[in-house]
Amino acid sequence: MDFIFAITLHNFPEGMAVGMGYGQEDIFKAFSLTIGIGLQDIPEGLAVGLALLSIGYSKKIAILGVAFSGFVETLSAIFGIYTVSTIGYVLPLGLAFAAGAMFYVIIYEIIPDLQKHGNKDIVVNSLIAGFILMMCLDVTLG
Repeated sequence: MDFIFAITLHNFPEGMAVGMGYGQEDIFKAFSLTIGIGLQDIPEGLAVGLALLSIGYSKKIAILGVAFSGFVETLSAIFGIYTVSTIGYVLPLGLAFAAGAMFYVIIYEIIPDLQKHGNKDIVVNSLIAGFILMMCLDVTLG
């Protein structure tokens, strides 16, 4: 259950980053950020759903859990758009906060929880592959 809470908490700064990206004037950069975060949201949602199913929840509750986890990201994206649109100088601070919060949740919550189950090599290799994909998208899309 801690894993599900960590993923949901992790979605808040992700949504803020996307929202702040759309709050600025460069739509292409915002779109590439949305693609990057959206791609990694797919396995994230699957992980939340499977975690709920594995601890005995029904499929209906698992789907609702995944939807709630994603809805947190939507709400924080709206908050990010509003914040940057009304207070423009907040953008660098907001993006720094979002990046730091995501990094913290990944390093101190999600990775240790995943490694408890003996998946150390898979966790580390997936982290490296995700970082490489992120950098390729950044270089390719600008």
